[in-house]
Amino acid sequence: MDVDRRAFLRGGDRAQSTIRPPYSLDEISFFDACTACSRCIDVCPTNLLVEGHLGRPEVDFSNSYCTFCGDCAAACKDGALVAPAFPEQADPTLAWPLKVQVQSGCLEAQGTTCRACDSSCEYGAMRFRPQKGGGSTLIIDQDKCTGCGECLSSCPVHALSIYTLPADKPAGSEISSSDLSQKECAQ
Repeated sequence: MDVDRRAFLRGGDRAQSTIRPPYSLDEISFFDACTACSRCIDVCPTNLLVEGHLGRPEVDFSNSYCTFCGDCAAACKDGALVAPAFPEQADPTLAWPLKVQVQSGCLEAQGTTCRACDSSCEYGAMRFRPQKGGGSTLIIDQDKCTGCGECLSSCPVHALSIYTLPADKPAGSEISSSDLSQKECAQ
């Protein structure tokens, strides 16, 4: 089967915007391995995983986030998700290539104190830099950001988006906006 046919079967360009569960294989390998059994969806404690195109699991950050518990990967008997050997010691930043970035409209940048994202981030990835004249700028430490998505649903003005870290850019390297495959958090 060639890639174009696979893209067609996955729904064309839609597959590029699909976020798969943590610990997923690359998209083509995932699609080949996943049988749409729904075991991973059924065991997700935060209901982050939903049935997507052709019944395969997708991530829906609109009202949930990932705890990196590994239950989805442990439930996968088809090899589409690969569980970490020791889930309690797994590094959540390696679960998937997702990161969060600030979009225009952040209340802090407009002089309104909010910090809902900071309160929800258990990884300490959110920092605020004071601005001249009041207010502050949200800075996201990409080395600490796990892409868990908890901040996405906490932002009252939807000023955060999730993006896929390019495969050729290791965590901590400079990333330009043209390098990003961005997904707005639809709520």
